[in-house]
Formats: sequence, structure tokens, C-alpha cells
Amino acid sequence: MFLNNVNKIVSDERQLKSLIWLKQEEFKFLSILFEEIEKEVKQEEYEERLKKSNWKQVRMWSLSWNTKIKTSEDKLFLILYYLKTYPTFDVLWFHFWVSRWTACKRVHKILPILQRLLKKLWISPKRELKTTEDLKEAFWWNILDLIIDWTERRHFRHKENSKQKENYSGKKNVILKRIQ
Repeated sequence: MFLNNVNKIVSDERQLKSLIWLKQEEFKFLSILFEEIEKEVKQEEYEERLKKSNWKQVRMWSLSWNTKIKTSEDKLFLILYYLKTYPTFDVLWFHFWVSRWTACKRVHKILPILQRLLKKLWISPKRELKTTEDLKEAFWWNILDLIIDWTERRHFRHKENSKQKENYSGKKNVILKRIQ
């Protein structure tokens, strides 16, 4: 799937829903709003740079650079595809034919624009839960069980007995460190 095929994908309802979970009308509506917010962000960053430096040296930047991802529709498709599947940047290279570095830069540049779009539409998820009160507010229905997922990784085994006990997970043989 290269980006010159995005127009074909957008015209195929089933394909679009399988790749980014949106219908055609929803995607077109979001792409129009995404373009407006992208222009706002671009103007704000331009004005910030203008305040910080000499006005002769400041140029308007572009989110398109020298890449195949030029239109706001392409950028929105890329970020929605990334958020749905969370591929590695190597996989994004394969699908969108941009380098790993470019894919990484694109995702980190486009994601704040999408977050701003979601806030504008009042559908932004709450991400920061710092206190138990925030947790209760976010999950206003009754929570019977709360599952916290973590992974365990191999950990260097210290020779000192006290440091060994700090990292002991309760399992035999392999020493794993819990990471939340």
C-alpha cells in the first residue's frame, strides 16, 4: 500500500474500515478539520520562531518536506493507521515507502495535531490519572476489578544477597524485573 493508492483505499469502504476503523464520510470530515488545525499549528510555530530569531532568517516550515506524505489526507491516514496497528517504523517504511527516520519524525509531528483535533471535537481521551480520585472520575461506573498490565524482563543478578532479594520476583531460576 503506497500513498498513491490512498485515494483508491478511501473509495473502498471495507478496505478503509479495516485499515483505520473509519467510514469514508468520517475520514473526509476529519481530513478537512485536520488540515485546518495543521495550518493553525504551522502558523503558531512560525510566529514563535519569528519572536525568537531574526525575521530574515525565519521561513515557514512544511510538514511535507521531501517525502511521499504531502497532503493532509495522507498524514491523517498515516497516523490513524499507525495508531490502529502500532507497526515498527520499518513496517511503515514498507507500507508507505518512507525511511524509518522520516516515519518516526512524521508520527511525532502529526500526533499532536491529531490530539488537538480530538480535543476540538470533544472526544479526546483522558490520559493522565495522577490520583485515585482522577481514576474514579474517569471510570464513573463501578469498577469491580482493575487489571494493570506489566512485563517482566531479564535482569542482571547481583552477587550481593540483599540486592538479589530486591529484584526477586518469586519465581525460580530466571531473575526478572517487573516493569509497569
